[in-house]
Amino acid sequence: MRGRGALVLVAGVVLVACGSPYPGKTLGDQVHSWASTTGFTGSLATLRGDAGHVDTLARQHDPKALRTACDALVDDALSANQNLPTPDSVLTKILAGA
Repeated sequence: MRGRGALVLVAGVVLVACGSPYPGKTLGDQVHSWASTTGFTGSLATLRGDAGHVDTLARQHDPKALRTACDALVDDALSANQNLPTPDSVLTKILAGA
């Protein structure tokens, strides 16, 4: 669910920014470039998969497997955090908090 929110936020960014190392005339373009070049897009796909796996295991009531899946989700979230900062400081704060 957080992955969708992040994707919607990234897609919805339309402010103009200055001084970003990522190409693009608008902040939205720069965020798109950042997501592509840093590997965040792939990280987001991994996090979505992890979240789906956790959801499935939670419904199956398998505590040991659920803990392992949650550990993988945390590890992958920490790895995705290495893609920060984004060209947008607000988006960076949101993703770091997630």
